[in-house]
Amino acid sequence: MTRGYARASGGRRVHEATPAGHWKILTILSALSLGGLLATMTIEQATDGDIFLAYLEQVLGPKLRPGDVVVMDTSAPTRCRGRATDPGCGS
Repeated sequence: MTRGYARASGGRRVHEATPAGHWKILTILSALSLGGLLATMTIEQATDGDIFLAYLEQVLGPKLRPGDVVVMDTSAPTRCRGRATDPGCGS
């Protein structure tokens, strides 16, 4: 990110290089437990409901054990309406 304000001595302008706009999206989905990172997945696109459900079923679900607690935020991908978001492992 480029800063909006800067200071220079003697009333001179501050010059700073900025990226040209060749942006790539990298999304990291991960689960944290007392023992460290549990299930991590990276994708090169924005997360939507289908990607989040695939993460739950294919990455996080197999790692969970009975008694584990899953806490999710309220961002849009985690609110998959009309779909089961339980990884199905009985946790």
